[in-house]
Amino acid sequence: MVDEILRILLRDGARFIGVAAGAAAGVAEGLDYAAADVDRVRSVVAALCADVVQNHFDDPREAEFTLILSERHGGLVVRVEDQGLPYPVDRFQLNEESLLGRRLSHGEADSLRFESSGTGGNAIELAVRRSPHHQRHLEEQPVSADPVDSDAPIEVRPFRPEDAPSLARCVYRCYGYTYANDFIYYPDQVNALVERKLLHSYVGVNPEGEVVGHSGLLRDRPESTVAESGLAVVDPRYRSHHLFGTIKKELASHIGELGLVGYFADAVTVHAITQKTNLEIGSHETGLLLGEIPRFTTFRGFEEADQRGSVVLYYHPAGEAPSRDVFPPERYRALLESIYLPLGLCRSLRDPEPATAPAKSTLHVELKQRRGLARIEVEAAGDDLAEQVAVRFRELCLRRLDVIHLDLPLGDRSAMSAVDELVDLGFFFGGLIPELRAGDVLRLQYLNNVELDPSALVLYSDTAKQLLRTILADQS
Repeated sequence: MVDEILRILLRDGARFIGVAAGAAAGVAEGLDYAAADVDRVRSVVAALCADVVQNHFDDPREAEFTLILSERHGGLVVRVEDQGLPYPVDRFQLNEESLLGRRLSHGEADSLRFESSGTGGNAIELAVRRSPHHQRHLEEQPVSADPVDSDAPIEVRPFRPEDAPSLARCVYRCYGYTYANDFIYYPDQVNALVERKLLHSYVGVNPEGEVVGHSGLLRDRPESTVAESGLAVVDPRYRSHHLFGTIKKELASHIGELGLVGYFADAVTVHAITQKTNLEIGSHETGLLLGEIPRFTTFRGFEEADQRGSVVLYYHPAGEAPSRDVFPPERYRALLESIYLPLGLCRSLRDPEPATAPAKSTLHVELKQRRGLARIEVEAAGDDLAEQVAVRFRELCLRRLDVIHLDLPLGDRSAMSAVDELVDLGFFFGGLIPELRAGDVLRLQYLNNVELDPSALVLYSDTAKQLLRTILADQS
């Protein structure tokens, strides 16, 4: 969910690309982007609009599109919607021969999302991140790396606005500038999320007032009934204090006050601390995503294998979720039954018998170039689902994305009936994510020539270890 800032209809898009780019730059300035990042926004939006004019319209003079500028978690989201030609397959690859392709290949946008809705037209959505080199202020006033005595006092309490600068430094001590949710490095963005009730978190604070631990719940909009648990950090000096568990339990004990029916989370496999804590507070494993974390991510204070990192998926029930019918495919039915069992969700598992499906599927593709990750999201399955996924799958492989996820709605009979065909492409089981998009999602995964050593994964529970064995068997 994004908060719309500006919407412009350009009826002669070829003539007014500069206007669109200037508007985007102005919004970036309003969001306090640094000057170099504002210029980058201007060039990316100009390239995006030029690409739409060139590829979606036979006559550039007829190019008409809507530019929508929004804010999501403190960052700028640029969206272009049009009623032009459907996306040609060869365009999807976005190679470096195109201006937009060069911009994306050089990491000037954090993520790229394609939407094609048939008669609803096309949409391209870019999230333009701030550059890490504008965060160098966090390196000032370095602190000692020596461990602090385990009996040192720490106060665990709700996050306060004045904690934001110290929280940014805590994240830097743990991850450098490699943390995925980079808004956490910017105090004003963190405080804006808290003020809008999108972020709820607790911190651990030492007697000097430094934030030395944090865990939060992030949701797309204030009325969301499901949240994502994350932003979990503990200063390396305080890792013998069981601080993460204390903060996470305190946060979980107040979840009922937020109107949530549950939250989902993931836990790294570099260590077992987060996995252990998730189980202790009542979360349950629902999957395991191999290679989901880029190789460049730093985990200070832990020994790391020289490979992409993997995560265990969890769901934490916190209230009464809606009752739903789901249609697990036969190949995963027993596995999904075992995952659903401890979650306490009201689910009727039915056979995915062939159902009348629309001729065309609706699906979206999101690229996170910097992270080497792509996600295909199926909104509604039609007769052509396997064919459409195969086309996008091939193009993503050619683009050399390391990891490709495929999200399928478990409440869609037609989507579940196509699972065997999708597995034939190379996808294998990833996990179950309840209530992710107004319903439960089956996530399949694919590794694109990525070598992983499963023995390097640190797994805490027997359930997680069995999940890994099941997933590896499905992959092979």
